[in-house]
Amino acid sequence: DHGDLGYDRGYIQGHSSGTDGYLSGGITQPGNNYDRIQKFSFSSSVTASTDHGTLSRSTFMAAGWSTPSGYGYTGAGAWGTGTGIDKWSFSNNTTAAEVGSFTTIKKSAASCGSTTQGFYCGGNDGGNYPDYWVATSFKFDYASNVASEDHGDLTALKSGCSGTSSATHGFVSSGYHL
Repeated sequence: DHGDLGYDRGYIQGHSSGTDGYLSGGITQPGNNYDRIQKFSFSSSVTASTDHGTLSRSTFMAAGWSTPSGYGYTGAGAWGTGTGIDKWSFSNNTTAAEVGSFTTIKKSAASCGSTTQGFYCGGNDGGNYPDYWVATSFKFDYASNVASEDHGDLTALKSGCSGTSSATHGFVSSGYHL
């Protein structure tokens, strides 16, 4: 046990700098959506994370990316339009700015990232069941804030999956699949 979150919520997005972890968005039961960004230290146990700022909108089931240049990105999700991509600084406690968007709703997918791009893999495009699941991967360029559609396909339709990144590859695992 490293500490407790300041808010009890699920479907949150995780981000990290070299020294701190960050959580953005999320939902509680029976369905209160959050727009908060929380920060916690890797070096010491804390009893609660601290507020670090807010997203431009409440969201959950979104993608989360971190860059070596000190920014967190929270993309798409299951609230509101579900297409926007927010950018926020690790060094400043501030409100995130929407810097880009996907052309269609994206939620419940795996997020992977490189030093220059974030990837949103699988998930679904607005519905809750297999009819809406997708195998498509989408790329978001950090420098230009441009999301490109269809970067490639997964081997199966997947929703609720997890993403992990190495220096050269992104990996999508688990989740529901057809």
